[in-house]
Amino acid sequence: MFGITIKQVALLLFYILIGYVLTRKKIIGDGASKIISKLLVWVFTPFYTVVNLSRNVSVEKIRLYLSLFLAGTVYAVLAVAVACLIAKFLCKKSYVRNIYTYLLAFSNSGYFGYPLVEAVFGGETLAHFMIFCIATSVAINTFGYYILTNVVSEESENAEQSSGVKKNRFAFLYSPPMLGTYAGLLLGLLPIQVPQLVYDFLSPAANCMSPSAMILVGCVLAGVSVKRLFTSYKSYILGVIRLIILPALFGATGYLIYKAFNAPADIFVFFTLLSGLPAGMNAVVFPESVGQDGSEGAIACFISYVMCLITVPTMISAVSALL
Repeated sequence: MFGITIKQVALLLFYILIGYVLTRKKIIGDGASKIISKLLVWVFTPFYTVVNLSRNVSVEKIRLYLSLFLAGTVYAVLAVAVACLIAKFLCKKSYVRNIYTYLLAFSNSGYFGYPLVEAVFGGETLAHFMIFCIATSVAINTFGYYILTNVVSEESENAEQSSGVKKNRFAFLYSPPMLGTYAGLLLGLLPIQVPQLVYDFLSPAANCMSPSAMILVGCVLAGVSVKRLFTSYKSYILGVIRLIILPALFGATGYLIYKAFNAPADIFVFFTLLSGLPAGMNAVVFPESVGQDGSEGAIACFISYVMCLITVPTMISAVSALL
């Protein structure tokens, strides 16, 4: 288990290192992070969402795994509610508070969680995990995208009011990630077979999402001083909450559901695992795509990946012991 975790984290950290070195050595320009973030938001993320949802959402699967789908929906609602509550105590600035909210609500389920679940529990459990994560995927591209891109500072709000300009607060409803969500759900739920040609077109770009996001984090971290990187105490606090407190809280919730309602054991496993994975990279991708500073999210993500080398194997060992 420890070796599997090391491998997954190492793959991600190597891509972060690539982005860091390329930026520090001036091999790519200062505007690279904005270009990469635009590609992620406009191409890679929507394509990934379409492929993931269309393959895992169907009327038949939802009927078959209704308990997993409903449990995943409950998890997503609770995760957002708990994250909003905790973030209020960590920061008063709305922009930074929203980054903290995202970091606490959403983990890296796709490119860290999926390979990990398949390696540890097998392909059948991975399929169940994907069903469980449907509501979280939708929440990321709706609530998550909104709070990271639609928040302006008090100064900006005053400037808008004085100039008579009103920001469209509902623009996220037709943002690229949301359009990808609509398309993925529609293709999955309609009683049609998606042509393989569609996947042949979408999959290569979808596969670029994870490495591009990691490289973007490295690019952003290159502009952060080493001192700030390792002395950002709130990032360590976020890491402890994200990787220790939340999996304990949600794991207990999942265990109660598992025991009280004679639910599938997978529900307990997924409540614990999804809440205990390292932070999701969109905390960097979404802000950078609209010209906001993503360094706060990048530092917290980096710290969470280093910490998870110890916490994730411990968490899975604890879950296995309770089953």
